Amino acid sequence: MKVKPILSVLILVFVVAVSNAGIVTDIYEDEIVDHSNYETLEIHDSLDDPPEQTTVTFVTGSEVMRIHSNDTSIVNIYDGTVGSLVLRNSSTMNLYGGEINRVLGSSAESTLNVFGTNFLILNGNSTDKPHASLSGTWENGSDFSFHFYRMSEIPDNVVLHEIPEPATVLLLLSGILINRFRNRRF
Repeated sequence: MKVKPILSVLILVFVVAVSNAGIVTDIYEDEIVDHSNYETLEIHDSLDDPPEQTTVTFVTGSEVMRIHSNDTSIVNIYDGTVGSLVLRNSSTMNLYGGEINRVLGSSAESTLNVFGTNFLILNGNSTDKPHASLSGTWENGSDFSFHFYRMSEIPDNVVLHEIPEPATVLLLLSGILINRFRNRRF
């Protein structure tokens, strides 16, 4: 029985796992994140003098454990899986889709915009549910739900944007077109 090679492989796997834990990737320029995996993303304004605002957009199939927005950066999330969000300074996050687990914190100067429908806010209490939560439906029709860690209420800097359903938009546009057509005839 060869125990030594198996033990060596297990030790190597453990060392690799521990060395990859806590990997932080800093982003200082505009970027589109597509089919990528990250442990922690720190998004900052550019290193230019004076610094310029950085916009990072997450699209199909990305997985990120933590996203920290800093300075005046803008983060747009359309898809992907995100463990936690932290908004610092005067940053902005715009949520359009994806799977988000929790918001860990946000400065009063930051803004978290959530675009969807059927919003449901549940405030937490100190006994059975200590965290506030937000659920609803993204524009693409998929449901979402995430909580605000250690916050009994949703912070004031969270802005909910009700997106009209496609049928409502179509009805509105058809009414506008009919009125324009009628006004031209007379």
